[in-house]
Amino acid sequence: MAVYFKDWLTKKLEKNLSALADESSSENKLDEWLLKRLNTRATILQEKQTPVSRVSKVRIANITFAYKNAELIELLRKRGYAIKDGKWKDVNKTEAEINKKIRTP
Repeated sequence: MAVYFKDWLTKKLEKNLSALADESSSENKLDEWLLKRLNTRATILQEKQTPVSRVSKVRIANITFAYKNAELIELLRKRGYAIKDGKWKDVNKTEAEINKKIRTP
């Protein structure tokens, strides 16, 4: 199902991104468009579930695009390994690096 969804989303994005560019600009235009489309798709998929596995309602509440966060992700990974290995001094050191990275623009 994930591959199907990825293909569906790619086609929809390619088809509709040019239309978005022509509309009045809005900072969250892509977010709003994608949120609407994903909620529509989630509803369709939910309706196809069997009555036994059916969830009362599926809704995507928020989408946030992130970029330039590779360094932060690496620090989080490093902290996770330190936690796994029980190296608490390294955890504290990495936590300080993460906090510095988050607070420094």
